[in-house]
Amino acid sequence: MRVSKTIRDYVTRTVNEAYSARIGELLEEEKRDVNEQEKILRDRFEQIKAAALADAEKAVTAMPKGFTLRYPTRIDFGTPYVENRALAKKINFWDEHRRNKIEEILVRMELGGTKAELDEILKELGVVEGE
Repeated sequence: MRVSKTIRDYVTRTVNEAYSARIGELLEEEKRDVNEQEKILRDRFEQIKAAALADAEKAVTAMPKGFTLRYPTRIDFGTPYVENRALAKKINFWDEHRRNKIEEILVRMELGGTKAELDEILKELGVVEGE
C-alpha cells in the first residue's frame, strides 16, 4: 500500500516534534560552548595585538635619526572560527537518527498498516508516549 502525503506529513511532523527538543538542547549547548571559546580567542588576540604594537613602537623609537619605519597601527586577526566537533557529531547522530525513524515508519506503513497500527509503531519506536 502506498503511503499518502497526509500520512507522510503526519509521521514527519510527529517524529520531528519528538526529536526537536533533544536536537535543540544540543544546538544550544554548542552555541554556548562556541561563544565561550570565541571570547577566549578574542581576548588572546587582543593581547597579541597589543604586544605586537608595543614592539613596533619600540622599533620606531630605536631607529637612528634620518631613518623612517612604517609600521601597522591596526592588526586584525579576523573572526576566530571555533567548532565543537564532539557536539557536532552528537547533533548529526540525532539528526540522522530522526531521519531514519521517519523512513522506517514510512516503510512499515507502506507494507500495510492502519491508523491504530501507525500509533502503535510510533509508541514502539519511542517517538510518542503511550496514552
